[in-house]
Amino acid sequence: MRNMTPCLLVLAARMLGAEPAPAQTTASDAQAQASESFELGMRLMDEQNWAGALAAFQRAYDLAPHYAVLFNIGFCRKQLQRYPEALEAFQRYLAEGGDRIRPEKRAEAEQAIADLRLLLAEVVVVVGVDGAEVLVDERVRGTSPLREPLVLGAGHHVVAARAAEHRDDRIEFDLAPGERRELRLTLEPLAAAAPAPEPEPSPGEEPAAWYHDWLGWTFGGVGLVAAGVGAGFAGAAALQEGDADDEPSIETQRTMYDEASSGRLLGGLLAGVGGALLLTGIVLLAIPPDDEAPPADGAAAGTAWVPLVGPTGFGLRVAF
Repeated sequence: MRNMTPCLLVLAARMLGAEPAPAQTTASDAQAQASESFELGMRLMDEQNWAGALAAFQRAYDLAPHYAVLFNIGFCRKQLQRYPEALEAFQRYLAEGGDRIRPEKRAEAEQAIADLRLLLAEVVVVVGVDGAEVLVDERVRGTSPLREPLVLGAGHHVVAARAAEHRDDRIEFDLAPGERRELRLTLEPLAAAAPAPEPEPSPGEEPAAWYHDWLGWTFGGVGLVAAGVGAGFAGAAALQEGDADDEPSIETQRTMYDEASSGRLLGGLLAGVGGALLLTGIVLLAIPPDDEAPPADGAAAGTAWVPLVGPTGFGLRVAF
């Protein structure tokens, strides 16, 4: 550090226009403040307070930019092991100083750059989407496509990319000194919001299944059987009356007529009951269930078919 002090003092003088003392300068207030910050940085460097010196040199450069201060900034960053930033400072020193840099100082800066490159690694980042932000350790380093490789220090890093309407991608990895690596980040587009589903059309009315109308089927079936049995009794009675006409015995003939009359009466009763049951079943099957029937308006809303069962047969009544 002592070997560098004379050089740094020379740099300070050059930055301030080679004037011997700040009190004699005609520079602006900003130039005066820059001079004070530079001198403070020099004192802090002698004390090896690299962080404080770096802050002082950076303030001096911000107030009155001069290429010579970049050398000091690069030196402090290197001491703080901020190698990528130190490399950038030395490269800017050579670029901004150009032919004004003395040969020995140029050689010093070039040697510092060569030493730093041995400690650093290069990462080529390829992003599948142009215009995406590229971040290294949560700091934005550029926008894709990157024109140059990223210079990173050895160690653990996280490289990420993000773009509008795309899912972020990130890669976590470790770098060795002098390593060169290529990373590819794929940003998948976010799925477009699905349109709201169209309302499904109301299903058309379907005929009720037969088991939903079991009462109608039961009435109809029983009625059909009863009517058939009644017709059978009536037919048998008619045949018996025909046989009675041919019977020579009056007593036998009377008995046969009585039996035929009873059979005719029973057959008629069964046929009537069966017909009523059959009609009731047909009506029940024809009337939709309450939950499927459309709402009625006015007087029709109170109309209902009511089956009747009595001692003489079955029937239907309309209720209002």
